Amino acid sequence: MGQRRHFFKKSGGRSSIDLTQIGVLNISARVSSPRQMQIKNDGSMAFVLDYSTDRGALYSLSTSLDIETGSYLRYEPSNNSAGWSYWWRDDGLMLYSVSLTGIIYRSECISPYDSNGATVTTFNTGISGYSASIIFSDDGLTYWVGSRSSQFKQFTVSTAWDILTSVLDYTIALTTYGFGFLDSGQYFLYNAGDNVYLRKLSTPYNVSTMGDIIDTFTHDLSQGGNTFMSLDPNGQYIYIVSDGVDSIYQLEIL
Repeated sequence: MGQRRHFFKKSGGRSSIDLTQIGVLNISARVSSPRQMQIKNDGSMAFVLDYSTDRGALYSLSTSLDIETGSYLRYEPSNNSAGWSYWWRDDGLMLYSVSLTGIIYRSECISPYDSNGATVTTFNTGISGYSASIIFSDDGLTYWVGSRSSQFKQFTVSTAWDILTSVLDYTIALTTYGFGFLDSGQYFLYNAGDNVYLRKLSTPYNVSTMGDIIDTFTHDLSQGGNTFMSLDPNGQYIYIVSDGVDSIYQLEIL
C-alpha cells in the first residue's frame, strides 16, 4: 500500500477509531463520473458506478482489499439510465442500482457479475432525488437507501433479495453520500461532503435510533467534486470515491 496520510478526529467517542489514508487508485481512464463503489466480501474485486455511461467498472484486486492493486477487468451495464448507486450481491447474481429519482433497478443475472441480458425489476423507494447509496444485510432481508436530498430509508422484504416485497420501516432526515455499520451494527458511519460522521445506535443496525454525532473526520478528498463512501465487509477500511479527480482513496480505520 502507498504513502500513509493521517486525518485526526475532532472529537471523542469510540476511542479505537481514527483514519489514515493508505492508498489511492486513479480510475479516470475508465470512469469519468464515479458514484457508489463496493468491495466484494472476500476483498478480491471492486466495483464502481459511472454515472455518465450508466455502467459499472469492475476491478480485480491482486491483494485482498488493497485498492492500489486494482486492475480493470470490464464494464457491466447498470440497467439504469440515471443510476447514482450500485450494489452487487456477493454471489454476483443480483445487482441493485438506484436512480436519481429513487427507483431501484434489480438485475437478476444469468452468470455471476454479468448484468448483460439480466431480468430487470423496479421498485420506487419514494426518495425524491440523488439516491447516493444502497446496501443490503447479509441475509437479504433488510436494505438501506441514503440520499443527498436529506432522506434515509430502511426497508425489510418478506422474500430475501426481492424488492417487490419491500415494506418501509422508517424514513429519517439525513444526508448521506455513502454509509456503513461498525461493531456488529452498534455504530453508523456516513459521509457528507468532506466529512465522515460517526453515531452510536441504541438498537444495532437501526439508524432511526442513532444518537448525536460523536466523531467527525474532515478530509480534503472531494477536490472540487463530490465524495462517495463505502466500507469493506470487515469494517477495517473506508473507501472514498472522489469525482473531482476520479480516484478511489483507501483509509484505514484505526
